[in-house]
Amino acid sequence: MRIEDFDWDEINRRHLARHRVKPDEVEEVFVNPLYLRRSHSGRYIAYGKTAEGRFLLVVFELRGKIIRVVTARDMTPKEKRLYRRRIKR
Repeated sequence: MRIEDFDWDEINRRHLARHRVKPDEVEEVFVNPLYLRRSHSGRYIAYGKTAEGRFLLVVFELRGKIIRVVTARDMTPKEKRLYRRRIKR
């Protein structure tokens, strides 16, 4: 997956703020090793880490080569285990 940019606006920035996540942290997830899967609704779910080592789960839509972030939050312990297992491959 080649990413050219992120689609940020006040709506998704405010939604991230409710989860105490910054847009810069979300973008860091896509630079570091990540595990991707599709949700039942067709959106993508990215499991990854920030430069500071924060484990984030990011739900997003892919519009061409532009990522539109829907939400992001800290991973649960179970999600962290999944992430660690998947990136070791």
